[in-house]
Amino acid sequence: MMNCSQILKIHTLLGGLLLGLSITSQSHGTAFSVAYGVPGIPITMEPDIYYNQNSAEGGGPWDRISTIFHAPVTTSEGSVTLKSSVYGRNYDSDPAKPGTWGLLNRQTLTGLNDPPWLIKHGLAPEFPGSPESYSFIDGVWTPKPASYLSFEIEVDTNVANEAVLFDAVSLRIAGLYNTDGDTDIWAATNQNNFRGFINPAISAEPGVDSDVYTFDFGAVDLLGKKLEVRIYGVLGQDQGYFGTTTLSGSFSPVPLPEPSMVALGLFGLVGCALKRRR
Repeated sequence: MMNCSQILKIHTLLGGLLLGLSITSQSHGTAFSVAYGVPGIPITMEPDIYYNQNSAEGGGPWDRISTIFHAPVTTSEGSVTLKSSVYGRNYDSDPAKPGTWGLLNRQTLTGLNDPPWLIKHGLAPEFPGSPESYSFIDGVWTPKPASYLSFEIEVDTNVANEAVLFDAVSLRIAGLYNTDGDTDIWAATNQNNFRGFINPAISAEPGVDSDVYTFDFGAVDLLGKKLEVRIYGVLGQDQGYFGTTTLSGSFSPVPLPEPSMVALGLFGLVGCALKRRR
């Protein structure tokens, strides 16, 4: 029978093995790139169940969502199945015209594509890192969800007992036009449920007649099959626009230990702890 010292050594070896598998997966990750709003590339749409969810609350114009858009994804391995989407939540929209406001793909709906995206109004976050906005209603400051743009990439691995590690994640917005608050925008990922945020690097680039906003997240410690990046603080005036947005990075399958092995290991450690206590 193994003693506690031997059990601890085995746990150390298993931990090193899992870490090695994770590092190996990262070094052989599949690169991906999604460009939302590129002229000439079709972007499909679908209605979203959250549209007009809040319109009954006081009859206000602030609806949850307009439309979800899906864009083609390129990867370094053609056999990988990915799904991408972009949407805008809590932007002004017209309940009589679903999908017309909130987030509008101009090329799909109007034929205009430069810049390709349109938003109307929006609610500014109370402060960087806050998902809420406050409106002065009937003499009282009332909290409401702040407006944000969401960019998602989902990996369909179809493999049981496997997660995905995302790395080198970056999002680039090619220009903001006729917008409010565009110097105070920030972003967060679904790592730790959007807690923690980063500010953009703002630069001027050839061929873009407005500043380019880049968010570099680096390694996202997220073991899941869906990556979501939210951008807060991009607010349209009567009509605001922003340019082609690109989400890029890499992902790697990460094998997970069998539940029976985890349970066995925990049982051994608990036994050691009880033995030492006696």
